[in-house]
Order: sequence, then C-alpha cells, then structure tokens
Amino acid sequence: VLVASVACTGISAAVIRRQRSGVRTKFKVALRPLLDDLQGVWEDDVGNEISISGSQAMFSDGSGAWPIEREDNSDDGLRLRGTLFIGTAEGPKWQFPNGLSRSWVRPSPVAPEDTEW
Repeated sequence: VLVASVACTGISAAVIRRQRSGVRTKFKVALRPLLDDLQGVWEDDVGNEISISGSQAMFSDGSGAWPIEREDNSDDGLRLRGTLFIGTAEGPKWQFPNGLSRSWVRPSPVAPEDTEW
C-alpha cells in the first residue's frame, strides 16, 4: 500500500521514511527564502548569541545544535527549541507556548577602536 501511495503522490520513499521517523528536513518553497534570510549570527533580547547554519541553530548557552523545523499543519510556520516563529526575516521573533516571546537582532559590528577598549 505504501508503494502505491508513493507512486500516486510522487513523494519519494526517503521523504516518507523521514516523516515516519519524525525528522522534518524538507521545507516548503515559501519557507526557503525565510530560512535563507535567517542564516548567520543573531543576538536575542536576553543576551544569547544564536548562529544559524542551514536548518540548524546553535545557541551560546551550550545546549548544542537545535533543528529549525516546519510547523505541523502549516505552510509558512517555523519552530525552534519549543517556540513558534512570529516575526519577519528582518525582525525575527519567537513565541513560547506560554506567550512569552524572544526577539532577535543582528549583532553590531565592533569598531576597531572598541576592540582595544
């Protein structure tokens, strides 16, 4: 039955295996530009540094790599570390289930004269 389903829908067997294993690595076309814009280094409003590379986020708190995942039942939502993306590419904002949110900004470049300070 699975083979017939795959043949009818055009979904690859690898995608089916990832879906069954709970790993969601395939992003909808609408999410790809957003994920591309989030690449690089950010700071949140409590002082964490976040580095985004591909669909992985590394936080400065030492918690390791976290996957950025597509929100279930959504074509344009992202989830990261228990939060839902509610911002924009220019002003990322992530909301926790309890309503608390964290905003991200790009770190300011350090001026050469400030490095000696």
